[in-house]
Amino acid sequence: MGSLLESEGYEVLLAGDGRAAHDIAIERPVDLVLSDVRMPELDGMALLERLMQLAPQTPVIMMTAYGTVDTAVDAMRMGAWDYLLKPVQFDDLLLKIKRALDYSEITRDRQILTDQLAEDSTFHNVVSESPIMLRLFEQVRKLSTVKSNVLLSGASGTGKELFARAVHYNGITRAKPFVPINCGGIPSALINSELFGHRRGSFTGAVKDKIGYFEVANGGTVFLDEISSLPLDVQSILLRVLEDRLVIPVGDTHPRPIDVRVIAASNVDLDAMVARGEFREDLLYRLNVVHLTLPTLAERKCDIPLLTHHFITKFTRQMNKDAVGVTNGAMRSLISHQWRGNVRELQNVIERAIIFVEGNMIRVD
Repeated sequence: MGSLLESEGYEVLLAGDGRAAHDIAIERPVDLVLSDVRMPELDGMALLERLMQLAPQTPVIMMTAYGTVDTAVDAMRMGAWDYLLKPVQFDDLLLKIKRALDYSEITRDRQILTDQLAEDSTFHNVVSESPIMLRLFEQVRKLSTVKSNVLLSGASGTGKELFARAVHYNGITRAKPFVPINCGGIPSALINSELFGHRRGSFTGAVKDKIGYFEVANGGTVFLDEISSLPLDVQSILLRVLEDRLVIPVGDTHPRPIDVRVIAASNVDLDAMVARGEFREDLLYRLNVVHLTLPTLAERKCDIPLLTHHFITKFTRQMNKDAVGVTNGAMRSLISHQWRGNVRELQNVIERAIIFVEGNMIRVD
C-alpha cells in the first residue's frame, strides 16, 4: 500500500506498530494518518486517542475488518476522519485521502483567518456608549450560552459582520470556526457548490471534490451576509439544511451531518421580499429566531467622538504615526455630518485623515 501511495505522489512514512507510529508523529508533523484498528504494541484506538491530544487537526483514517465496524464508528466519535473496510479498495482509499487532505488544508486556512479575526473581535471592540447599542450588547450577552440562529438587520456600514463576530466569539462557539460569506459576491451558478460543496465531475469545471463552507464551519458559525441575494432554489436547499442538519454536496447522494449556527444579515426588508415572492417565508422563520436591528450612525451620534478616537488609535498604530487629536471644529463637523455610509464611512474618513494629517491635530479642510 505504501508503494502505491508513493506512486500517486504522496510521501509515505511507514510504521510497524502503533507505538512506532506515535513516535513518528511526535518527531515530525504529518498531514494524515492511516491506521489499522488492530495493531501490536499500541492498538489503533489507543493511537487515535494519543494523536487527538498531540495533533487534533490531523485527519486519521482507520482501517478495519467487517467484524469491527462498530469499533471504527467509535473511532469516528473520538475524532477519526473516516474508516475503510478491508480488503481496502485503492480507489476508495485515494478518494478518502484526497477529501481528508482537502478538508485539512481548508481548515488550516480558515483557522488562520479565525485567529486573525479573534484578535480584533472580542465583544468590547464593538465601540459604543449609546443606550440603543448597550441594549444590543445585553442581547448579545444573553446569546452566549445558546446556538440559536440570528438575523441581523441594518443599513450598510452599521457593523453587522462585527456584531456577528461578537455573537460567535463571546459564546459557546468561540473555539470553533467562524466562516463569513458574502452571498452577493458569489455567482448564482456557483453558490450552491460554495455553500454545500460538490463532487468531482458534477458540473463543468468541477475538476476535484470541494468541501463547502457549511462543512468547514462545522461546530461553529456560518455568517451569511446579504442573505437577500440568495436565489430561491438555493433558499430551498438552505431551508432543508437548517431543518435536517444535513448537507448533500452537488453531485453526491450521501448526506453529511453538520452542526452549525447561522447568523444571517440583510440591509433590505426581508418581509417585503416575502410579500413579493422573492424570499421564502419559511426560511425567514428559521433564520429569525433572534432578531437584532442595528441602528444607523445618525441614530447614535453620541458615539461619534468615541468612535473617532477609537479609529485614530487604530490607524496611528497601524501606520506607526504619532498620536493625533481632533480640533473642536473638526469634531463638530463630524457630529453634524449625515454619514449615509454609517460607521464604515466614518472609519474611512478617519483613515484618510491620518494618512494626510499635518502636525498633531485633525482639522476641518
